[in-house]
Amino acid sequence: MTGSRSPLNRNDILHALGAEPLVPLTGGKAKYASYTGGVLRSLEDRTPRLRLELADFPRPEGQSFRLWMQTAVNTLKAMAAGSAATLVVAGSAMATVSEPFGPDMGGTAVSITNCNITIDIEGCALRHTGAKAFEFSGCIGGGLVGNGTLTGPHNTSQYQVRAVDSPGLVFRGVNFSTGNSGIEAYNSPFCKFSDITFREMVAVGIKATRGSIGCEFTNISGRNLAGFLIYGDRWSHRGTVVNPRKWMDESKLTTLLLDEVEYSAAGSDSRGSYAASKYIGEEGVGVTVDNEGWTVTGGEIANVADNGISISAKYCRVSNILLRDNKHDGLHFYGSFNVAVNVTGLNNGKYSQEIDPETGEVVSSTPTNGYCVGVRPNAGACALGNRILGCISIGNRLGDFSDGDAQLYRFWEANKADVPNTAPPGQPSNAVDNVKRYAMYNINGWTTVWTAEGTAVPTAMGGVSPVAYGIDIDAATGLPKNAPSTGDNEGYVRWFDGLKWYYFRSSVKIGKGPWACETSWRGCYGDHPTRNYYQSSFIPAGAGNSFENPAVSVSDAYVYAVEEVVAKAQSGVLTVPAAGLVKLNASVEDGNQTVTAIESPLGVVHQRVILRNGNSRRWTFVHNADTLRMMGGYTVTLGNNDTIEFIQVGAFDDYIWAHVGGSVQGRPAGGRFTGRPIVKNGEFQHWLNTNVAVGTVPTEFVHGFWAARFGGQATLVRAQGSYGRYGFEYQRDEGTNGVGPLYFAAVVDSEDELADLRGRQVVAKYKMTPGANLSDADGAPTCSIFYETVPGALDSDLAPSGAVVIGSGTMVPSGVTGEWMFTTTSILPIDAARVIARSSVTPVGVAGPADKFKVEQFMLAPAGTDADFERQAPENVAQRLGL
Repeated sequence: MTGSRSPLNRNDILHALGAEPLVPLTGGKAKYASYTGGVLRSLEDRTPRLRLELADFPRPEGQSFRLWMQTAVNTLKAMAAGSAATLVVAGSAMATVSEPFGPDMGGTAVSITNCNITIDIEGCALRHTGAKAFEFSGCIGGGLVGNGTLTGPHNTSQYQVRAVDSPGLVFRGVNFSTGNSGIEAYNSPFCKFSDITFREMVAVGIKATRGSIGCEFTNISGRNLAGFLIYGDRWSHRGTVVNPRKWMDESKLTTLLLDEVEYSAAGSDSRGSYAASKYIGEEGVGVTVDNEGWTVTGGEIANVADNGISISAKYCRVSNILLRDNKHDGLHFYGSFNVAVNVTGLNNGKYSQEIDPETGEVVSSTPTNGYCVGVRPNAGACALGNRILGCISIGNRLGDFSDGDAQLYRFWEANKADVPNTAPPGQPSNAVDNVKRYAMYNINGWTTVWTAEGTAVPTAMGGVSPVAYGIDIDAATGLPKNAPSTGDNEGYVRWFDGLKWYYFRSSVKIGKGPWACETSWRGCYGDHPTRNYYQSSFIPAGAGNSFENPAVSVSDAYVYAVEEVVAKAQSGVLTVPAAGLVKLNASVEDGNQTVTAIESPLGVVHQRVILRNGNSRRWTFVHNADTLRMMGGYTVTLGNNDTIEFIQVGAFDDYIWAHVGGSVQGRPAGGRFTGRPIVKNGEFQHWLNTNVAVGTVPTEFVHGFWAARFGGQATLVRAQGSYGRYGFEYQRDEGTNGVGPLYFAAVVDSEDELADLRGRQVVAKYKMTPGANLSDADGAPTCSIFYETVPGALDSDLAPSGAVVIGSGTMVPSGVTGEWMFTTTSILPIDAARVIARSSVTPVGVAGPADKFKVEQFMLAPAGTDADFERQAPENVAQRLGL
């Protein structure tokens, strides 16, 4: 009939409701469907998800914050009835919390069980005194998200967040501070971890264990982390790691972590001299023997007191990552059939020195560790069939690349024991080390490797062999046929030799290891003057290791040369040389540089470059979707010695450069302040000199703080804090009558910290306690805040001649007991490269015996954020901070 139409069908209805059109892979017309990825979504899944604030749940008077949150979780679980739900901790709930350092969750974890609840802590600062803050158990979804901070005690051995039997949880954006360990996934496969930061922690960041297969780890960062950043424990196969970051910042180390710092002596070779180095913690990524198929891509691992990355598993791949300034190797393969592609190892390794006991002079300085990539068995693994392609070694101390032996293992022999030293004093030892933690035994054509249980290394072997105990090795697979233990070392096959229990770790065909065997090195570059490639003399003949030199281009690996210099981005275009390591070195005349595009005269496809800023002139990289794609579309500015990494995608005359990593994180222009004040070393924990005679020459007395005075004598000493950990006392020398101001200043030049201040007025705060005879002409301290675009030397008044003042005046009480504050009248320009916050007290008359003042908890922050001082590393809040 004219003017009529057919009834609405399912596609019409879904289109009207706003469903996305999906085109079948087989072609044909678009279909409007209520499913994602081809999977039909249930009606329950399409219902709106519950999202409630903590404040939506009544809090009885006197109820603890933890119990309030636990009650809310339980109530929300009942409301959701198995559907997904979110509990938002921030919002109006935080307005009801009066605790000055954020809500205290106490000593008991919030338990989330058998549900699908996400805890959102965006903008929150939560702390807990117990071993755990949150535990997810038996969950079918949910997790912990939001840019908030979770602070825990140092003095535990557990994880702050634990997921047990909970597949598919999401952990995103959370910051962990000063706890023992971060997150453990136990039998929780396919969990996703992203944009998580760990700061000043004594153990592991994230551990996947016991069946937590297929987990993803993206943009995980660790500063001053004494454990692994990411640890693949037993049976957590196929983990995916993208862009991991681990480094040490000495100025932010806590007292407890000072004992974790390790040192290397200075040294030199024909390439130049190397300064003494410091390291902390275990690997950025570590994967144990009982795993397969992990991948690690991109990122940067630095200052580790071990290898940057250690892989004891099989079938793993490590690619496109920078491993620098680590104590041992950049990357080490202990396991079999792993691949390294495009790995750059920079300045890894350490020196040991021999000192003349009488003169104190250095007799010798010898490199004892440090390759770009090393292959050698350890931890019970066998090192067979590894492939290293297109890797770059620059400045590594002991050599570029190496294949190692199995001297950390010993073949098991009945009743064999170590031979103790019987040599007379002063004579060389005649001890024989016959027993190690790892025992080998040949069974059915396989060399099997076993680990002795317990912490003590055995000194003798018993009389019961694995075969005599009943161990049966499958001749086809090399694996034990025996049932694994259900008690001690659950899941492992165990054997007792009469003295010690051992558990099975790995096996290899007899003659194929466990020493490095059939390693293939192709297309690698190294600059070591004497040891480009080294194979241990203890490796038996016929191992089949091969090293191709000189380097050649190989698939998926472009080979680079030594760092080359680029001085300028002409009209915003940075032209990179063929080298993959580039030093940016703008002149004083050219000044700061802005980059909107990158070009390569060679037009090399998939070229990867690492750019390092070699001086104080800033290099700013601006997002351009057609030429220079920055992570998140953010602008990134490099300060002195900052790095950034790009890969080239496309073909000549039709390519873009993609930002894939570096030492500086991008931020949105004018983006929201992170909520964390800039405290530098604001509790004055790390001193360069604990007793300073202050004069006209500026002196850095703690990291990041300087003092100077003209017109009188003064002394500055370390003092126990009244409000926090430590402070400093600034005192006129008794009986002197000089009335020159007593200056001190904080200097901020970190790009990440400056990014929070630029474009805003700046607030300086600190707590000051006057001495009994303090003579203050103004009745209050004064403050001046300067900035520089090109940092210069500090003058006797701690203000460089080229610095620009954005605020100067008398400080006022902030309303917090003992605290003074000052706010600038002008904003900090976006091109500021360094900020100097100078404060002073001007005395009068003759100095009395206590003409002094004490300063504590110094901080800077953007005006209007109401940020409070963030106490650093309260590993024991009650003991350290008197709470």
